[in-house]
Amino acid sequence: EDALAIQEELSDERGMASSLASLAFVSYLNAEHAESERLFQAAARIRRSRGDRRGLALALVGVANAMLLRSDPPADLAGARAAAEEGLAIQREIGDRANLAWTTYCLSEISRDLADTDAARAYAEESLQAWRDVGDDRHSGLAYYSLAELARAEGDLRRAAALAAEALSRAQQVGAGLQIVRCLELAAALIAHRDDMATAALVFGAAEAGRERLRVPPRHRETDQWDRIRAVTFDGAGGGDPDLAGAWQTGRAMTLAEAVGAARAAVTGGAPAPTIEVTRSGPAAPPDGGRDARGAVQVLGRFSVTWDGVTATPAAGVVSQALKALALRSPLHVEELAELLWEDAPPGAGRRRLHNVLSRIRKSYDGLVVRDGEMVCLAPGVETDAGRFEAAAAAALAAAEAGAAGAEQLMQDAIGLYDGELLPADRFEPWTTRRREAMFQLSLRLMDALSGAAAGRGDVSAAVSWLERAIEADPLDELNYVRAARLLRERGWASRARAMLRRAREVAAELEVEPSADVLLLEEQLRN
Repeated sequence: EDALAIQEELSDERGMASSLASLAFVSYLNAEHAESERLFQAAARIRRSRGDRRGLALALVGVANAMLLRSDPPADLAGARAAAEEGLAIQREIGDRANLAWTTYCLSEISRDLADTDAARAYAEESLQAWRDVGDDRHSGLAYYSLAELARAEGDLRRAAALAAEALSRAQQVGAGLQIVRCLELAAALIAHRDDMATAALVFGAAEAGRERLRVPPRHRETDQWDRIRAVTFDGAGGGDPDLAGAWQTGRAMTLAEAVGAARAAVTGGAPAPTIEVTRSGPAAPPDGGRDARGAVQVLGRFSVTWDGVTATPAAGVVSQALKALALRSPLHVEELAELLWEDAPPGAGRRRLHNVLSRIRKSYDGLVVRDGEMVCLAPGVETDAGRFEAAAAAALAAAEAGAAGAEQLMQDAIGLYDGELLPADRFEPWTTRRREAMFQLSLRLMDALSGAAAGRGDVSAAVSWLERAIEADPLDELNYVRAARLLRERGWASRARAMLRRAREVAAELEVEPSADVLLLEEQLRN
């Protein structure tokens, strides 16, 4: 809000659109869907006036999601479909596959609410394929959920159960609370079909408590299903069968992770899953084939730790900082790690404090961090998303330079692993700066190479789309505007080329320099 006020004073439309979209997303997370819609609409108007097609598409999909979920005024399904379809048309044109996956999922949900089953299935299947194309297997759970609901509606309960189990697993990997809740509600309905009413009541109780914690009531279409599950399992809290009421109360006291374990076991007809705990005691499980694959640390876009099947974000503090440092620079000497955590500590104090920190880590993530003499590191086999991205990017760029077949797909897979800036909450920590910049530049190299590959095979839309992504990441680099304008001009899209050059001039003005000779030459060519 402070940023938006300053941007309005400066008439900084690009900044205003970005801040409005951020505020819209915050309102969405707070379940203030009417306000979210208003803010996304305002962002869309600015994006449209500036010719920012990628940004416009994202804002339109935000509008559609907000319209779909709002309760006051009621959901506007026709408006949601129109906004999402306009966004999808833009994404198809510019080749924005990653965001297209979200949009087609949204349209699948809208179509299902409109009882347009054929469209709902087509959009869900397209969404699933798009997630696969960009290498994002975790978020594909959204599409699995839509397909599972469609299968259940058609009475194909076996297929619905298999799809629901996949959706639950992926929702838990992402840590998406609302999606986990919706998957649990679906699972409760499927379990009730098997006449396992006690488990259905337990899973439904966990889902109901989850909705309350998230402050997200069921959508209009979900309310009927919600009421049916409640009526089937028991007649209200504490009423009906006392055993079912007790199971419901037990479910309400469960964590979502525990509920997912119980739901997946029941919905697939397997044995009950073990209780998932964040804190373990005793020795770590032995490695499987010399590689402990229980854990991962995410540092791109956000910070989280996955250990023993549970993903969580450790609270800010020295334990969190130690895990971040080890994710980036493992292994570290104890003195080096202590100095990083307590730069001004007196001699010997840092080592003593580190002993306490490692003990605290062991209590919550037993086996995640290993100390071998004077060295501290993450356990063998614990993956970091930063390491995966760097390795994939290096291999893909090497393949591209060698002219290897399949290099373009390798580059697309690699850029799909770059989920955002390295540790954004630690942007001003000096020990993160070099690695952050290196990974950012690596992502730009991939976008540049992908644009070149697309242009080389004559796909100008895809080439410009990759340049647009690079511009969004580094808006002050004039070269990408020039390259995009040149491609658009050669393709015969003069108006889009001129719009791109206007944006290049805005960058020059922001930097208080004159436009480059390339900009001036292209402007002259477009006038002629």
